[in-house]
Amino acid sequence: MVLLALPLALGACDANGPETAAAPPAGSPTPAPKHITVVAPELTDCGTWTVAQGEQLESAAADCLVEAVERRERARLIVTAFSVEGAPVLNSYLVHADGRVTVTIDSSGDPAGAEGLVWQNCGGPVRVIGPLPIFAECSTPRPL
Repeated sequence: MVLLALPLALGACDANGPETAAAPPAGSPTPAPKHITVVAPELTDCGTWTVAQGEQLESAAADCLVEAVERRERARLIVTAFSVEGAPVLNSYLVHADGRVTVTIDSSGDPAGAEGLVWQNCGGPVRVIGPLPIFAECSTPRPL
């Protein structure tokens, strides 16, 4: 099975594994999809996107993530893409200040998907081809 996109369960990651990021304070406005805003001090929200099969991630979202990695600025991006079978896969990307990116993939909604919920650290140059970012190097995915 080929997964086109998996959303990340927004989380920071250290040597011990992912941590859940704090939710915005109650009463905070929720950014609209396809809108890039700062959602926490020094954390840029590159948006929450759904990309249909055969489509590309919006250039604003792709540019936001690539620039955050290059500048080593904290940012997040969430992309729902679809497996070959049409099941949604949630991919979350959390850029850390050191340029490392924690990627969380949730394929639990895909009956043909074997991995479920996993995370990995990625780094190096990043490009966005099709619905998802592609990194120069990533650790082996670990169950969450």
